[in-house]
Amino acid sequence: MQDINNPLFFEKLLIKILFLKEDIRDVTLPYLKPELFTDNNVKGIVKEMVNFHNTFNKFPKPHDLFLNIKSETTKNMLKEIGNIDSKRFLEENLIHNVEKFFRNQMMMNALGEATE
Repeated sequence: MQDINNPLFFEKLLIKILFLKEDIRDVTLPYLKPELFTDNNVKGIVKEMVNFHNTFNKFPKPHDLFLNIKSETTKNMLKEIGNIDSKRFLEENLIHNVEKFFRNQMMMNALGEATE
């Protein structure tokens, strides 16, 4: 079992949610940026999601990402994400935590830019 308190687990769970929950995806997609994430493999997945959406104006299916991602470690991360059981979590709690994640990460990025 994965450590659900690990920030990387939440980043992976968030990616899983984006594939499954269209309502959450539609709200978060305009804010989805690789620099909001900490893990390089998750950043690679997010970068490919954003590129795919910008190219086709549609959200990719997991197999689209497998086709386009070149890094084997990033593909392995995508496989790990596919194995996460998001049904173990209450949807309202997921939405609350997704909002909190984006709010916190965007604030940290803004603070980082302000200090440069």
